[in-house]
Parts: sequence; structure tokens; C-alpha cells
Amino acid sequence: MNQKVLEVLIPTYRRPEAAIGAIDSVLAGADPRVTVFCHSNGVEPELEAAALLRENTRYDCFPENRGAVANFRKVLADSSADYVLFLSDEDRLSQEHLKAFVDFLAGSHHAFVFCSVTESSGENYFSLAALQGEALSCQDVLLLFPIDPTYLSGYCFRRELLSDAVIEAAFEEHDANVYPHLLLRNAIASKGTIGLFSPALVLKGAEANTGGDSHAHVRQGSGQPAAQTPVRQPLNPRIYGESARAKQFYYMLPRLNHNLASTSWGYRFYVKLYVLSAWLNITNEAHKHVAAAGPEIATLDAAITEQRGKSDEASILVASYNRILSIRSSLLRNFLVKFLWSASKSVKLMLFFRRFGVSRTLDFIRTKHG
Repeated sequence: MNQKVLEVLIPTYRRPEAAIGAIDSVLAGADPRVTVFCHSNGVEPELEAAALLRENTRYDCFPENRGAVANFRKVLADSSADYVLFLSDEDRLSQEHLKAFVDFLAGSHHAFVFCSVTESSGENYFSLAALQGEALSCQDVLLLFPIDPTYLSGYCFRRELLSDAVIEAAFEEHDANVYPHLLLRNAIASKGTIGLFSPALVLKGAEANTGGDSHAHVRQGSGQPAAQTPVRQPLNPRIYGESARAKQFYYMLPRLNHNLASTSWGYRFYVKLYVLSAWLNITNEAHKHVAAAGPEIATLDAAITEQRGKSDEASILVASYNRILSIRSSLLRNFLVKFLWSASKSVKLMLFFRRFGVSRTLDFIRTKHG
């Protein structure tokens, strides 16, 4: 009963009150099988003092901000329980379902586990209720969830599968590597079954307006406190700007192709088309808000020009990405982006029908996002 089954990993930065709340949500169940490891990207005396007062809690920090990926890698590398679960400092764990989740892990040998996430409003963010009782294969994950959910909270990994080499490869310090947990998931997907925990374990908090990697570009102490800020500050363009989104596509595609090596040509093409469509969509959305990114951020054309020739994927997909985003007519570009995104989602829907049947697929669609 006292074996460390689960360690909840909480990477944080300049949000001490939020991080303390996340820690307390884990510890409220007083389950000796569950511990917390919180690590900050900067010195935070208030958070450190609070962590020292709590049992089954470890805290450490970098002397200065080294970026989110380094923070994620640190908590993983220093973890030691049977399973590790990422939890954003904005979010909380449900006490109603935490014990059941630990019991589920204690009786399993899954490579990793998808967990359901619920919005603070009570609506579903990523619900797995319709797929309850299933265990997915590596091919299932690559085909049905190629890049989703991108949200960090709720990803749970079997620790013994995470060698130093695997962690270092997935959490490479690169400015385009903003979804390393997806790379880690894909890297170990073939090492066992993938579990689904359908009860709402993760409670998604309101998005913070300060701190974290999303607002790391904002100088500490500038502006008003979040509670008094009437207008949300712009998100970090290093992650959410149009140039950043283009670089992320070029970075992710060859790594995804490596994970797909054992699948058929048709499946590889579908997954890469899905990623192409998704990244066209989010890059195009970022392009619409380029004015808010700031004059120091490269334009989309500059990003494409810079990356052209650097990509390991000299393929029709890369050429298509460049060509579509280079279309000057916003009307035509928006139409093509939306068409491709709708088409790729339709193919995914057919794959869901084939894998789970019509009834469960429709239930999944209905409950996935509210």
C-alpha cells in the first residue's frame, strides 16, 4: 500500500499561488501511494516554503528561466514512481477519481495512459467516456490521436520505459519543440498497450494571465496583477506566433515520420496529411493575429524562406504547406486551409467508425468536447 505508484509532476514558473493549489489538489486525498514533484523555472521563495510544509512533496528550481522543455525534462528525469503524470500548475486533480486512478495504475502495465480532462465550467475538454474499457495499440494512437490532445495535463507514463536517451530525444532543447510530451508518447507507444482512464481526473483551470511559458516574454512585475487586468496579455509569440508555428511544423514532421516507419504507406500518408492540415490551420490563425505578435517577430514569408531547404522532409507535404501559406489572397488561402482540415477530420472519422463502430464513435464525438 505504501509503494510509490504515482508521482504527479508540476512544472511551473512565476505562478506560486497556482502551483500551491495544484500541489494541494493532489495531496488532499492523503494517499501514501501518490507523491508530488514541483519544479520551477526560477527561484520562488513563497512556493518553496509552502512545499517544505507538505508531506510527500519535493520542490526544486532552476536559478533562472531555461524554458519549458528543460523544466519538463527535469521533472521527468528526477522522477521515481511506477507512473508519472504531468499536471499544469493551472489545473487540479479530482479527489473523486484520484484513488480509482491510482488503483487502475497499480493493476496495469500500460506504456502510457490517456486521462479525461474537464473544463472548470464542467464541460468536457477531452472526454474518453465513450471509449471506456478499451486498450489502444500503437497504431490506434498514431491513427486516431496523431497530435491530440496537445494539452500537457493528463499524460501519464510508465516510468521504467523512460530511459535517459528516450527523455533526451523527446525533450530536445529546440525553440520549435513545444509539444515534447507528444514525441515522448509516440516514442514509447510500441512498448506496450495504451490505457484509457475515462472518469474526469484532470480539472482544467482558467488559463492564467501571467507566468508560465505562455507569458514568459512579459517582464516580471510589469502591468497590473492578473485579477485587475481587463484585457488578456498577448501570448508568447515565440510559441504562438506565425513564424513559431511554421518552425514547429518543420520540426515535428520528420520525427512523426520516424514513428510511423512500421505502418503502411497509406496510413503514413494519412497521418502526415492530418498534421499538415492541423498546422496549416493553426499557422493561418496565427497569421491573422500577426499584428499582435510584435515587430521583432519574423513574418510568415520569412519563416518559410528560412526553413525551406532545412527540413529533413523534402516532400510534397512540406511543399504544400509552403505553397498554401504563401497564397496572397486571404479568401483563397482560408478556403484551402479549412477544406483540407475538414477533409482530414472526415478521414479520421471513418477510421474511428472502423475501429470502434458507429455507436461508440458518435458517443465519443458528442462527449469529447462538451
